[in-house]
Amino acid sequence: MAKKVNSTSKQKMQKSQYSKVQKKEKNKKPNKFLEKILNKKNIKIYLFIFAFLLMFACIYDNDLIGVSGDANETFKVAKNLFNKNIVYSYVMYKGLYAFIPSIISYHVGNFLSINTVLILKIMNSLAFSYITVCAFPKLIQNMFKKEIKDWQILIFMLIIFIFERNPFTYISVDYSSLLFFLLSINLLYKYKENNKKIILFCFGLCAGASACFSGQYSIATYILVVCMLYQIIKNKKDFYLKVTLVLILVFSFSITKLPNTLFNKLVVDEGRKNGEWIPTAGDWFNHNLSGTMIDINYPAQLPDNLSQSIVLSDSSEILETIKSGQDYYTIKSYIKLILKQPVAFVVRWCQRLFLGVVNDPISNFPTVLKWGLSVIIFMGVSIYQSYLYVKKNYKFKDLFNINGVVFISFVFVALVPSFGHIENRYFIALRCLFMAMYLLSPIIPNFIAKIKNKKFNLNNLYGLFETFVFTILLIVIYYSMYGNLGVSLRYLL
Repeated sequence: MAKKVNSTSKQKMQKSQYSKVQKKEKNKKPNKFLEKILNKKNIKIYLFIFAFLLMFACIYDNDLIGVSGDANETFKVAKNLFNKNIVYSYVMYKGLYAFIPSIISYHVGNFLSINTVLILKIMNSLAFSYITVCAFPKLIQNMFKKEIKDWQILIFMLIIFIFERNPFTYISVDYSSLLFFLLSINLLYKYKENNKKIILFCFGLCAGASACFSGQYSIATYILVVCMLYQIIKNKKDFYLKVTLVLILVFSFSITKLPNTLFNKLVVDEGRKNGEWIPTAGDWFNHNLSGTMIDINYPAQLPDNLSQSIVLSDSSEILETIKSGQDYYTIKSYIKLILKQPVAFVVRWCQRLFLGVVNDPISNFPTVLKWGLSVIIFMGVSIYQSYLYVKKNYKFKDLFNINGVVFISFVFVALVPSFGHIENRYFIALRCLFMAMYLLSPIIPNFIAKIKNKKFNLNNLYGLFETFVFTILLIVIYYSMYGNLGVSLRYLL
């Protein structure tokens, strides 16, 4: 009996102790701060901060101004734009928007008594963070309607940092145009889902800004604007509502053009009257008809044998004139030359588009490539795997919806410089799109899932084989093009 009493008393003691522990655990207040930090919803914020710090650390000791003549002239103009003695420069043809980041950085830096380029470095780093962590992931999510994993965003951001960081390391309009171009596209998708007037208004502002920063994005931006107009006309039955929405779009798009117009009339035209050499955008266009004719890329300036043969078909004297740095072709004579040799010009343009997409984005000097073969392989895999995914999941008619319009607009951003010569920064938009379609779409997660679930079949192997063959063809074409220009293939590895 004694043993039974002892055992029951022990059980009661254990129960009471257990209940006390439970009460203590219930009374414990959860650490809300830790919960917020560890919340999966905040991972994108951490990725954004990490991307910012990574780029900022990369460019903190860089000279953003002295790295190029255009960058130096841009900051010089920005410093003195509101002084009595305005410094005029050939870069003023770009418009006011090209100087706004430098103006902000210089004057805020002086006000805070800090380095006048520091704010510019912060803006460049923030632009990189937004483009890689927010804008492109949102674009791919809009295109494919699939969830994007956080690790995919991290990998994409790191790849862009490795290959495409160059335009963020100096004063440039390229990343600014890309940023507002991406904002415009994502607002276009947003308006399709939610027809709010404020979204339409913001779209007009962003589209206008994208076109104002760099003329390279103008045609692509107008394609987006036409697409937005089509959505308004197609979806709205009320005539007066259609007119109101069109007016909102035209008004918001025009607002962004006004500062450039005033800048040209009040500042740039005044400088030209006083004898300052400030070429117009049209002057630069006419100059490039001849200046970019015989060199395949810049600043490497490798002679383009095909283009030289085109000019020679006109006259050897014309070729010598262009080689001496003088302009010869006008728009009229250039169009006549195209009509005379259309196939040669198409090949020439395709050649430049090809090199722009697969060339080393850090350096286009074939003798001092940083990544070389790595870029070609990665772009080959990205392009063909994206093609296979789109082919499998979409029909031909889908090319004529908003996704098709967006893709065409990206292509036009790259087509514009393909008519001239290659600079690495010109092709950042299209290259990043292909990388995003491969890294941020379901391609890689689906591949991993098939291996885990042992569902990898012959069709998947055939897709990998096709990708391998496509990439080898890119490498062969790339090597043969530069080999024909006299570049030793050992440099291209």
